Amino acid sequence: MSNLSDIGFPTPDETAINEMILHVLELAKPIKAPQGFYLVYSDPSGAEIFLQGNFDQELVGFNPHFAGTSRLNVTLVGNIERDSSDLDGGFRAVVDGSDVEFVFDVPDFRLVPEGGFPRAAEVQLTAFASNDFKIGDESAEFSFVPAPMVDPEIPPRPIATISGKLIGFEKRKNELSGEEFYWLKVTTVGGDVDVVADPKWIRSEPSKGNVVSGTFWLSGRTI
Repeated sequence: MSNLSDIGFPTPDETAINEMILHVLELAKPIKAPQGFYLVYSDPSGAEIFLQGNFDQELVGFNPHFAGTSRLNVTLVGNIERDSSDLDGGFRAVVDGSDVEFVFDVPDFRLVPEGGFPRAAEVQLTAFASNDFKIGDESAEFSFVPAPMVDPEIPPRPIATISGKLIGFEKRKNELSGEEFYWLKVTTVGGDVDVVADPKWIRSEPSKGNVVSGTFWLSGRTI
């Protein structure tokens, strides 16, 4: 699971997570899916929560996302179903014009139209920062390195180490929680990625042209 504080939801423990879910439930909109339903909360800041429900009207999980402006052209080469719930999943994809194959989770996985593989897609990809997040002035080559597959019996993780150039950023406030977070638009291998980060990861104010790097959890939606 990504760091929810990267989109302004401070959830240090299970009690805080349950309180966040209760607040989201009051505002979320239901969307039916073949395997159940999603309850979607979209904050004006761009932060999103996708709650998951089964046919017994029970909540069975949730995923965060950020609705950004990035667009990445990829070829989807397979899907990944996760055993956490019937509504969880993602895709394996290859970045167009490269040999980079990576995995990303999809918060509304069961709403993506089914189709054969491989197939072209445009993806809005959000990278959630972690504690190795860095912004600097040093020059660096663009890179997009997926986490290695540890066990062929275990679905690959939606994690990648990314380096790219900062082309835009804003400090935003999650209106539901009142907490701030950073949105950064980063150009890397094959196109642009939206990056979200808890302010605690950012030690000095960013500026355009900085190099952004780190290990990120990847959440994407097909456009």
